[in-house]
Amino acid sequence: MGKYVVDSVNFLDFPAMMGFTLVVALAYVLINLAVTCCMRSWTADTLLIRRETPMSRNAEGSELLEEFRKQYAWQIRELQFTLKLLRRNPSAVEVLRSSSSWC
Repeated sequence: MGKYVVDSVNFLDFPAMMGFTLVVALAYVLINLAVTCCMRSWTADTLLIRRETPMSRNAEGSELLEEFRKQYAWQIRELQFTLKLLRRNPSAVEVLRSSSSWC
C-alpha cells in the first residue's frame, strides 16, 4: 500500500491519493472510538463507586456542611463584601491591603 501511495503522488493520481487519505482518516476514527469504548468500560466501575454516597444525600455530611456554614458565616460575609467592593472599585485593593489583617 505504501508503494502504491508513493506512485500515486509521483504520477498525480488524485483519486488514489484521496482514497488513501480516506482510509487513513477512517482508521484513525475507528481506533479512537475503540480506545474510548475501552477506557469507558474500564473506568465505569470507578465512576460508579464515586457516585454511591454524595455528601448532599448523606445526613452526616449535610450536618457537617451546616455546622461549617454557621462557624464561618462572618468570614463568608466579609469575603462577599470584599468581592462586591472590588467589583465596583478595582483600585480598592491597596485600601484593603492596608486595613485588613489577613493580607
